[in-house]
Amino acid sequence: MSLSWRRSTLRFASAFVLLLLGNMRGAAQETTKSCSGGFKIALRATYAGPWITGKASRVSLEYGMSSPISASAAWIEIWDGPDRLFQQSVKVQSHGELVWGGLRDVPDTPPNLQLAILVPEFDVPCTEDCRTTSSNRKVSTVLAGTAPDEDPPTPSLTPEIVRLVEGDQWSELVVEGMLFGSPTKILLQEQTADERWVAREYLPADLVDLHHVRVQIPQAYLRRPAVLGLAAAQPDYEEAPRSEVRPPQQTLYVVSKDSPILSSVEPSEVDSDEVEEGGGLTVRLRGSGFTPGSRVAMSLENARGLAHGGLKPVFISNDELRVHLPAERLVIDHKWSASRPIRLWVGNDDVFHISEAQEVRVSESVHFPHHPSGDPVASITHISPYPVPLIDSGASVLLTVRGENFAPGESVLADNSDKEVKLKTVYVSPQELRAWLPRSVWRERRLRFRLVAQTAAGRCTADVWEDDN
Repeated sequence: MSLSWRRSTLRFASAFVLLLLGNMRGAAQETTKSCSGGFKIALRATYAGPWITGKASRVSLEYGMSSPISASAAWIEIWDGPDRLFQQSVKVQSHGELVWGGLRDVPDTPPNLQLAILVPEFDVPCTEDCRTTSSNRKVSTVLAGTAPDEDPPTPSLTPEIVRLVEGDQWSELVVEGMLFGSPTKILLQEQTADERWVAREYLPADLVDLHHVRVQIPQAYLRRPAVLGLAAAQPDYEEAPRSEVRPPQQTLYVVSKDSPILSSVEPSEVDSDEVEEGGGLTVRLRGSGFTPGSRVAMSLENARGLAHGGLKPVFISNDELRVHLPAERLVIDHKWSASRPIRLWVGNDDVFHISEAQEVRVSESVHFPHHPSGDPVASITHISPYPVPLIDSGASVLLTVRGENFAPGESVLADNSDKEVKLKTVYVSPQELRAWLPRSVWRERRLRFRLVAQTAAGRCTADVWEDDN
């Protein structure tokens, strides 16, 4: 054995040992692999700059071979799950390095997955160049999945005002919202005399479906007239703060037992042609507890301003009022009939003396069809599988989306907080759609760096997985 050969072998061994012992620069992930005939290889992956917004843009891949003479070829591969992103041959030597600059091009694991329905809108009216255009509307957004170690997005409630009555033992409400997960909590708030909102407690909520949760208002808050509020909260909150909070997403009026009673409205249905021709509609309200100072509200939203914003009825007796409803609330823009019933409340004195609502329906006609905004809207209530797991392998996952009011031509829209993707969707029925979710939209990023050496005995492979931390 010649001296030069011995020195060369020692240099190879020393470089390889240094690699194994971690004496190379930077924090890294590394591995070694022993193969046939005592041949060993090692691979180390180190994040490298330039650093962009605190994240590395490159990966330094250092490799070593115990006896390069045993290998005829070597290369490095980079994989993202089942997808190979990169492959390049490297020199067969005791120590080498390859710098991969594609790290920033690989998307991170999405924090969450949201699904919605994409509804084709009506044609937009003709523009100046007299070409009609169409647009899409996104409705019924739901939370379909959350990545491990990620906080779900903050849920929200649909703005609404609800009437409750003092003295009830308890009140069970089904409230509507979006991005509900499990578990979901609802923050109960109360308005003080100086109209500040303060938090009282978190109420447990039962998930009815992906848009509705059921809560119970405890009896303690129904003992007297009050203004309460509800707001959806992150599920990891445990105790309500006692400081002032933002206004709630839903308002609950706990009204007095002495509130007027509205038992019927006559007529309860009116023809849109007659409304337009007559310039409105005069209705008779029957019930009890009416006063000369009673007002009629067409929305509980305006109940606090009854003295200024309510309709002034004609007082007939304690059990009868008459009020004129303006035509513009019944026939919209002189061409559409109101597609939803007109709701009426009777109020005495203040917001704590409000009746239950009664409705007046407007029938459509040839001249005044229902306004399109009142058409039933698609709503997602269930998804299978749920929650949708991150896709490990395969090109896509079939989702079964169930709900209400689905129509041909509508599509499922996926949002992973980075991009929105219109999914291939098949209409099954008004209650079911099927959609294919691509792996590229909802998968965990965990890169695998691989060193492969070809020897006479076969391939020797060493894998290093990207550090998630």
